[in-house]
This record gives sequence, structure tokens and C-alpha cells, in this order.
Amino acid sequence: MIWFDTCLRWPPRAHHQRGVAAVEFALVLPLLLALVLGVVDLGLAVYTQSVLSHASREGARAGVVLALTRPSSQAIAAVVQTDLSNSLGSVDKFGTLAFTPPSPCVDANGQLTVQMSYSFKGFAIGAVAAAFSQPLVLTAKTTMACE
Repeated sequence: MIWFDTCLRWPPRAHHQRGVAAVEFALVLPLLLALVLGVVDLGLAVYTQSVLSHASREGARAGVVLALTRPSSQAIAAVVQTDLSNSLGSVDKFGTLAFTPPSPCVDANGQLTVQMSYSFKGFAIGAVAAAFSQPLVLTAKTTMACE
């Protein structure tokens, strides 16, 4: 009976290590969350830059294509806003857009430039960092020859 009783007992000093994994997890969890949220913010910034580039290309393309009547500045701005809202949803959700509609093409010798900038605040880590520093400014510029 003595042998069976000693086999079922905890090894010496093993009961002092209970809860160590929970403490280690509590220490590492904030670092892991910061890393994951930083990756999400970086991915969102790269996606937003891609959307801005695409929207500026679409606006420039809409402004230079020869039609019966040349598109106005408001028509070019509408194309850009539609493209941005289709891709980003609410444009001002993660930042502030600065866009001035370009002057339309007058003749076939000119060029049309669509330029915009987006002050990116971010989702989590970027929003916290924006409180202490300047937000990340994403820009997109497209120049096309008028047809």
C-alpha cells in the first residue's frame, strides 16, 4: 500500500509550477496581439494605396477618352468617388481623402492629371500611433494624354 501511495503523489516541487503557462500566456498575449493588429494595419494601408492608384487611373481614363462631349471636372470626380466607394466602402472610415477634380481636357494635345492624397489613420495600431505622430499619407497620381 505504501508503494501505490507514493506513485500517485506529485513529484517533489512540481506543485510549485502550477499556473506558469497561464502567466507566460498573459505576458506574451499583448505582444502577439500588437503583431497581428500591426499586420492587419499594414495590409489595410497597402490595399488602400492600391485602391487610390486604381481610382486615379479610372478618373484619368474617364477624362481623356474622346466622347461626343468632353467629361467635366464633376464627371471625373464622380468616377473617382464611385470607384473609391465601391472598393473602400466609406472613404473616411480609416482616413481623410483630399481630392481636387482636375480641369478637363480642352484639346488632343493636352494632358490630364488626376492626383489625390489620403491621410491614413489605420484600424488599430495605426489609430493609436496617429495620436502620437503624424498619420501616414498615401498619394496617387495619374497623368494621361488627352485623345
